[in-house]
Amino acid sequence: RPDILQAESLLKGTNANIGAARANFFPRITLISNVGFGSTDLAGLFSGGTFTWAFAPRITLPIFTAGANQATLEVAEKDRDIAVARYEKAIQTAFREVADRDHLRVAPEALLAPERLSAKAAAIRPDRAAPAAPAAALAGGTVTLAAADAEGRMVSFIQSNYTGFGSGVVVPGTGIALHNRGRGFVLEPGHPNCVAGGKRPFHTILPALVTRDGLPVMAFGVMGAHMQPQGHVQLMVRLFAYGQNPQAALDAPRWHVAADGSVQLEAGTPPEVLEGLRRRGHRVHLETSRVLFGGGQAVFRVEAGWAAASDPRKDGQAVGF
Repeated sequence: RPDILQAESLLKGTNANIGAARANFFPRITLISNVGFGSTDLAGLFSGGTFTWAFAPRITLPIFTAGANQATLEVAEKDRDIAVARYEKAIQTAFREVADRDHLRVAPEALLAPERLSAKAAAIRPDRAAPAAPAAALAGGTVTLAAADAEGRMVSFIQSNYTGFGSGVVVPGTGIALHNRGRGFVLEPGHPNCVAGGKRPFHTILPALVTRDGLPVMAFGVMGAHMQPQGHVQLMVRLFAYGQNPQAALDAPRWHVAADGSVQLEAGTPPEVLEGLRRRGHRVHLETSRVLFGGGQAVFRVEAGWAAASDPRKDGQAVGF
C-alpha cells in the first residue's frame, strides 16, 4: 500500500535527521597536509634539498553552538515521534479495510487512488491520537517456514490450525486436523466479512514473498495473530529502508497496535518514543512479555548465496544443508 510506504519513508528520513543532529555535538577533526618544493630563487626550486611537507591536525569543539545543536536535536526527535504516530495510523486504517477481495466495500484499485490516499494522509493528526475502529481479537497457534534452494526457488509457508486444534475435524487416515479460520466471519448482514458460501474469511495468515524484477528476493513470514501484518511492515522497513541484515531486523524491538487502539511497545524501545506518543494522546505502554510481538523466519538473497534468520521470540532455527 502506497500510504504505508509513504509513512515508512517519512520514518526513515526522520531517524536519519536525528543521527545528523546528534553528530553536531561531537568534536570535528580536520587533517591538512601539504607536499611541495621550496626555494629562495626560481633556478634552484627543484634542486636537491628543496622538498618540503607539512601536516597540521585541527580539532573543533561545539562550545558556542551547544544550545543551537540541542534545539536542532529536539526538533529532529519530535519529527521522529510524529512519523511513528503517522505510521501507526496508516496501519490502523489498513486494518479497517481488509476483507475478501470480491466483498470489499471499496474496490482494491480505489484503495490506491492518489486522491483517496491524500485524503487519508490529511486526516492524520501528527500532534494528537485518533480513535481506532474496533476489530475482532484473534488467537491461535501458528508455525512458519521460509526456504530457498541453490537454483533460486523459494517457498514461504505458514500453517495455522487456529484456536488449538482448529476445527477438531481430522482427515481420515492422515492425522491432519483441519483449521477453523471460518471463525473470522461475522453474522452481521452487510458486513464485508459476513459469512457466505464461496467466500474467504478475514484472517491473518500471511506467507510472503518479496520479488525484484520478477525474481524472488526473500521468503518470510511473521506469525502471531494481528501482529502478522504489522510485523511484516516493520520487518520490510528495517530491511529495505534502514538496510539492516535479516537477523538484526528480526531481533529489533517491535510495536503492536491492539484492537482497542492502544499501542504496546516492546522492551528495548527508546523511552523518548514512548513519551512522545503519550504526549500526543496515544494510549501506550511498555510490554515486558515478548509473546505478543510474534515470531518470524526469513531467507534473503545475497550476492554470495542466501542469508537466513530466525526470530529469538519463538522456537526456530536458521539452517543450511
